[in-house]
Amino acid sequence: MIELPLRKSATYEAKIMTICTTAEGMESFKFVKEGRTGVEIIGRGYDAAGVTETLRKKQKIVIEVPLNCAKCKKQVLTICTTAEGVTTVKFIRDGKDRVEIIGDGVDAAEVTQDLRNKLKFAKLVHVSKLD
Repeated sequence: MIELPLRKSATYEAKIMTICTTAEGMESFKFVKEGRTGVEIIGRGYDAAGVTETLRKKQKIVIEVPLNCAKCKKQVLTICTTAEGVTTVKFIRDGKDRVEIIGDGVDAAEVTQDLRNKLKFAKLVHVSKLD
């Protein structure tokens, strides 16, 4: 059993399913949501540590957002820090206003959409894996 923060995001669950079902030696896979949240993989000879590492890789997300006033900054900070898996949030002001998010398993599309809903504009610039 691999414990993970499961969200109500179909794309996040699809990503988890793809990683787990393509693991060599995997025989069965299921989401476990009662009590603890995670995934259960049954198989012979599959690399559990490798699958866990792949699922929990740190990533850096950069999103362009309006940082015109203190209220905008506060809204951006609130949305980003409450997203599941976020460990660091940093504002970047180098010509274009951006926010840099670092975390484990953060759903970049979901965070961008939440920012867009609140601020009327948010553009996902890039997502990269950190080693």
